[in-house]
Formats: sequence, structure tokens, C-alpha cells
Amino acid sequence: DMPSLTNSEWGAALTSIYDSAINPESWEHTTDVLCGIVGSRSCVLMLSENDNIDPWKMTAQSANLRSVDPSLVAEFMLHHASRVEGQAFEMLGRLPKRTSISSEDMEKLDPTMSREREDCAFLVRHVGIYHRVAVKLNDNGAWFDSVAFQYGVETQKIPPHPLQRVQPVFAHLAKALDVGRTFRQLQSRYRAALAALDHVQVGMVALRYDGAPVVINAAAQSVLDQGDGLVLDASGRLCFLDEDVDRNISDAFPRRAGTAGGRGTDQSVAYAARRKSGSLPLLVELTPLRDSANELGDTIHGVLVMLLDPSMSSSIRTDQLAAWSGMTEAESSVCRHLVDGLTNSAIADRRGTSEQTVKSQVAKILSKCGVANRTELVRIACQTSPPVGAAG
Repeated sequence: DMPSLTNSEWGAALTSIYDSAINPESWEHTTDVLCGIVGSRSCVLMLSENDNIDPWKMTAQSANLRSVDPSLVAEFMLHHASRVEGQAFEMLGRLPKRTSISSEDMEKLDPTMSREREDCAFLVRHVGIYHRVAVKLNDNGAWFDSVAFQYGVETQKIPPHPLQRVQPVFAHLAKALDVGRTFRQLQSRYRAALAALDHVQVGMVALRYDGAPVVINAAAQSVLDQGDGLVLDASGRLCFLDEDVDRNISDAFPRRAGTAGGRGTDQSVAYAARRKSGSLPLLVELTPLRDSANELGDTIHGVLVMLLDPSMSSSIRTDQLAAWSGMTEAESSVCRHLVDGLTNSAIADRRGTSEQTVKSQVAKILSKCGVANRTELVRIACQTSPPVGAAG
């Protein structure tokens, strides 16, 4: 059996990954780290923000590829990219997350593929690579992302063990890319991502490693002001009125903070916290957070807490969610009402239909989106279209 990652390898990988979530310029370093762990010639991260998989929207490339003459990259893109690469990534997009496609797989499917074929020969001659393997990271349908490794021409067969060793890192990589989407939207509209958190219409609280809040955005403050499910205790710490959730979060927090500091491997975790009013549960997600750029005035190795309140969700778009999940027009309308927090009875009144019809439509919506309940539906709606308000 191949040994698992060492503590130093975990630390290097995770600190780099969670740095990159809110500091996109760090992704290049992350590709270098992953390349070193796997022992490949190069590594590429790719993310497409739309339904059409475009494998050449590169988020970052490792050092070997960064040194390639850009004119050669342009020539490959123009004349060769769509043949094998396009076929491979189209197939990868249809597979479940954490699965892979390699050049060896493509050789079995396409007997014309070889090192001598024109497109492959171009990579061999100009980049020094032939064998490649790409791994799909997320599986939500609203965007496509993957990590790909390329091996030198001297490699006759892709070695499986290093990829198996690095497999546990992919869940963290996927989550960091997910979190980073919201921050990239913020950075495109505002000068500093973390300074603009008040424009995110979902509650976000940045906590230091000791649990002290550093930033509480306006949406999170609104949740706190209600006192219905979450409050700040006398010491200024977040306190959930659902005792089971509060206990679980107290246990989960130090492990996620440890991951952000490179001392653990625990990824994001979500809980549904009951509320004393009986309203839909408050969805709470804990994600490791690093702020190595010191935007918050204190280098953080802590946790980002996201608070999704289904009863205050009118700002959340559902059109993208409806499109990629294949909802009918009627289901799309019902989904909009669900995310707005309406009951089946209220939806039936709005739509002039029976409550039984709405119940059937709700079941189909949850099934198409791959979620178990309304709270998770709100969460995935936020993932597909982060609710970022306009600059005022």
C-alpha cells in the first residue's frame, strides 16, 4: 500500500489551498505544491463558470507550464485543443465528482490516439508532456472545475499510487474553489473582497482560531439581531440556541481552524440549527479560512461561518439552479417560492393549484437538485448564484 500524505505534505497542501480561496494569485503556488506531491511534470486548475465546459479557462498553472511560450499555447488552442482535450473534458463533465479521465483511457476509446498523432506530437515536441489525467472536483451542474496533471515524455504509464495519495486533498480543493467563486465576484466589483462582505446577502462571520469574531457582515448581524437561533454570548462568541448543534459546532470548530493552519485535514461541515420560533432551520456551514494577505488586519487561521436563513432569502436567485437541474417552468416557479420560504399551502394559493400538486412538484424539485429538504435547497441556490448585491 502507498503511504498516506505526511503531516508536512498535508500542511503544505491545505495552507496553500485555503490561502487561495480568497487570494486567487496563490493558486499558482497550489499547483506547484500538488505537482510536487503527485510527482508530475505539471499541474493545471481549470474552472468554467457556465454550462458549456471550456477546459481552457485556466485558473492556474504550475511552473513548468508557466514557462511555455504563450504563442505556442495559442497555437495549440487554435489548432489542436478541441480534439482529445475537448473530448476528454466533455466526458469528464458527465461523470460524478472525484472521478478521473486519463490519456490512457482516451487511447482505449480512440485507436488513432498516439504520441505521433499531430495534436499529441505538438505537446511532446513543444511542452515535453504526453500522458495526462484530469479529476473532476465539484458535482453541482452550475459550474465545472477540475485539476489535471501532466507527465513528462519519459513516462510510459501513469503511476496510480501518487494520485491515490493526493485523493483526500481534492475535497478541500473543491471547497476552496467553491468559496473562492463568491470572493472572485466580490473582487470584480469592490477593491477588497473581505471589506465588501456587507454586500453579500448571506450571513458571513470570519472567526479567528480562538473563536473570536473578526468580521460580521450585515446579513449575519441581521440574523443575530433576531435572536432566533443564534446570539453572541457574554464573551462575544457565537452561541446557537439548538444545544445539539452548538455542541457539534464547538467540537468541529477547532478542527477546521487547525486545517486552515495546516495542522489538520477536516473539510467544511454543515448543520441545520433549530430555532425557537419554529421557522425553517438556520443552515450553518463552517469552512477553514486563511487571510495571509492580512486584509482583516490580523493574519487569520480560523473559520468562515456562513449562515443561510431560508426565511430571509428573497435576494437569492433560482433561475440558474432551475436551468441546470432541468426544472419545468412550473417547477421553476415553485422553486422560487420555496426559496422565499413559502409553505406548500401558500404556494398553492399563489399559483391557483392544489396543495397536492405543489407537494408533488416540491418532491420533483428536491430530487432534481439532489437535496433532501428545503434548507439544503436554499444552500445549493446560494452556491449556484452567490447573492452579491450591487455596489452602492
